[in-house]
Amino acid sequence: MIEMKKILFCFSFMILISTNAWANGRTFEIVYEGKKFNISQQDLEKFKQTTYDTRTNFTAKEKITGPLLIEVRDRFFKNGKMAHVFCHDGYSYKISIDEAVHNGAILAIRRNGNLMSIKELGPFAIVYDRDKMPKNISLPDLDAKTPWQIKRIVVK
Repeated sequence: MIEMKKILFCFSFMILISTNAWANGRTFEIVYEGKKFNISQQDLEKFKQTTYDTRTNFTAKEKITGPLLIEVRDRFFKNGKMAHVFCHDGYSYKISIDEAVHNGAILAIRRNGNLMSIKELGPFAIVYDRDKMPKNISLPDLDAKTPWQIKRIVVK
């Protein structure tokens, strides 16, 4: 009987950890002016969605969808100037928010209509319509400004 209780406890604990890991993989954190916002894919789906039919540094041409960064900025960090983006794969990059907004960046949550998992470079990414980018922005520079697998954004 005691062995069965131990097994049930371990099984329940594993389910709890798995559920939290899945939930955490579907959210990211914005830190701005001492406040923390946990943003989910469902939260981002409440914004008007923009779709770019574009290629990126990791994808062939495909439909990438999410809200415009300007809308997310206006809701969570209206006066922010610089975003330090941290990703699940260890990558981080500082992005000028004004430049990203000016160039039509979206906070992508879907590729070809499907929610992105971490395995599929999601669940969140900052993506630009490459075909409409100014010619003075080099592809390596644009690639650096296109972080995938976002887990945290610290805004200043």
